[in-house]
Amino acid sequence: ISWLHDESHEQADVLSAVHSLFQLLEKEKLDILRAPLVIRADIATMEKAICEKRRRHFLDLWTQTDAKEQPDLVRDLQQKFYAEDQRIKDLDRERQVAMTDLAAIPWVGDFYSELEPSS
Repeated sequence: ISWLHDESHEQADVLSAVHSLFQLLEKEKLDILRAPLVIRADIATMEKAICEKRRRHFLDLWTQTDAKEQPDLVRDLQQKFYAEDQRIKDLDRERQVAMTDLAAIPWVGDFYSELEPSS
């Protein structure tokens, strides 16, 4: 940081873009702290899309397979379909933000007190 400070005097035009990173607004600071929640929800959303494709695939195979000729395959496809369905429900729960998640993010006053040097 001290190097950036020294360089900022010599090359003010180059480092002006970087300067805004050191002067975050309150909302930006809280957004940074909320990033793990957003990442978790985004990952769950992507995985849900993959699960929905697999579920549709298993359903298509299941409906095209003759249960009298291949009962084991039909049972296997049915189990895979329901397993994907259950995983989608689990992912929907992961995408929701709970009060315990929000409680882990410090309040604004706590956040600023951590940043300020102690006197």
